[in-house]
Amino acid sequence: MEKTLKAMAQVTSSFINIHEKLNRLRLGFKKIKLLIENQDINAIDSLYLLLKDVEDTFRKNQINEYDQLASYRSEILASQIAYDRKVPLKTDQLETVSNILPSATQTLNNVMKPLEDRIQESQIIIKMLVNKAYDSNMIQWNDGLNFPDFIHALWRLFLKHDSFKEQTNMVLDRITETDALQLLAREVNQIQISKQY
Repeated sequence: MEKTLKAMAQVTSSFINIHEKLNRLRLGFKKIKLLIENQDINAIDSLYLLLKDVEDTFRKNQINEYDQLASYRSEILASQIAYDRKVPLKTDQLETVSNILPSATQTLNNVMKPLEDRIQESQIIIKMLVNKAYDSNMIQWNDGLNFPDFIHALWRLFLKHDSFKEQTNMVLDRITETDALQLLAREVNQIQISKQY
């Protein structure tokens, strides 16, 4: 999985965006589970299309597990092929989908876990950096500042200042700079909001 994440770093501009997209797709698995429980034949096509979306996302971001999803889609197609010129029973098709769903969900979860870990670790480090900067009176915010410019200036400070450089580079070892700026903006915004109340 680490090899996959390194390959992704070369392709993607944002681990956060990939994680958010996969998280939205993960919700689709829960909906399909409900369709299966209700014996709804639409579960078959819904899972096929969902697997295709997840596979495309994996493939686009060079996540090697796309081939597992392709094999699950093949199993779904095979369940729809008539044996002895008879149309497969709805129950047989739903059983196939029911058997595939846990494996497909686990594959997605296995891909998302390292992404989640990297983002959470980076979030913790950035929170520490921001708190340290506030405690050192290095962050001076006023309403006249343009927030994106302020975030970029603060990030440059973190990259160059000896007190912050090592931890900032630890963040960049885990996520992209775009992600780091997004997490930094969230953290500063959250602190600004908490100071207002």
